Amino acid sequence: MKKSKTIFKLINILLLTTIFSTSKTYVACEGHFYSGSGSITVINNNELYNINDLGNTVQSLKIHNDKLFVIVNGSSLIHVYEITDLGESLLATIETGDSGPREMEIHNGYLYFTNWYSNDIKYMSLNDFQIIGEIPLDGLPEDIVSDGNYLWVAMNMNLDWTDGNTVLKINTLTNEIEEYTVGDGPKNLLVHNGDVYISRTYYDLDWNTYHGTSRINEDGSIEQMNYGYGLACGGSIMVYNNQIYRSFDGGIAPLDDSLNIQESLRIGDYGYWNVYDVKTIDNNVYIAITDWNELHKAAILNSTGEEIGLYNTGIIPTDFEAWDTCVPNGDYNQDNETNIIDVIVIVEIILDSQTVELCNIDMNHDNLLNITDVILIIDQILNY
Repeated sequence: MKKSKTIFKLINILLLTTIFSTSKTYVACEGHFYSGSGSITVINNNELYNINDLGNTVQSLKIHNDKLFVIVNGSSLIHVYEITDLGESLLATIETGDSGPREMEIHNGYLYFTNWYSNDIKYMSLNDFQIIGEIPLDGLPEDIVSDGNYLWVAMNMNLDWTDGNTVLKINTLTNEIEEYTVGDGPKNLLVHNGDVYISRTYYDLDWNTYHGTSRINEDGSIEQMNYGYGLACGGSIMVYNNQIYRSFDGGIAPLDDSLNIQESLRIGDYGYWNVYDVKTIDNNVYIAITDWNELHKAAILNSTGEEIGLYNTGIIPTDFEAWDTCVPNGDYNQDNETNIIDVIVIVEIILDSQTVELCNIDMNHDNLLNITDVILIIDQILNY
């Protein structure tokens, strides 16, 4: 009888994580400049619908614990939605005080977001969505990422709107800031295997565009590579197949150890003049395509570089987030059984500080993988 009961429970877990799983992709769409036409296109199992009238210039998205956070830059708003299989419901709209919010990150239980007009980083409670503090900065911050211990912030421009050249490492417990000079125009950031990668875009006095990439190594040393004028290189940087890639010439191309772009290995060809933003999620590549007039699409490529979707979106797509109903069950190797093998692999992942998909192993939904999750998995094994 006990064995039958255990089998029945395992079958229920499997059903929850497969049959009833729903996946959605959210595409931020800026809208025409100051027209109020910012929106989100939702791709729900190849069915599309829009969340409209969000304000001026939808800038960025972040999903955390089944909640979708939406920054609207021109309107200085943050919308918060509850996500379910059935749709999205608006929980709150936060006014940021004409701060010009840009990018955001979840860190130590708060949502931190960068602001151009108020020259700071503000942070918000994830419980009641109240802005409870700020970190003043000497410039215009752009991208913001967390390595689990510190926040890293790209200082894209100086207070006079000339190109900035620094990345900040911020201890949010003490507000101590360490500054790294990485080269002109730091834009997007990526933490990978203890190193911080920085895509750079900067301009000369005639507004000619230049690109580069920098890396802050784990030991604090800095490497830079400048690609020069005229290279068809966008501002996105990402991990794909466990390798660093940059948006390049209408697709993405890997970087070698010296940060050179390996042009011959480019994946995707959507026209360098049309690719506005690129992001990778679960080793799929999401490419925002627009001519800022009539062409507005999102392409999705799989881990082999094959296009698996091409969708019409709202006006000027720019950022992506993905959501699914995956239920944490501890079955990391997805062999339909949670056991000591999963525990051993997960402990190795924690010890090696590997970046992996947390969906079915983040047992307490805190967006972190640590000993607490291991204890909960072991408890689940012992109780089944």
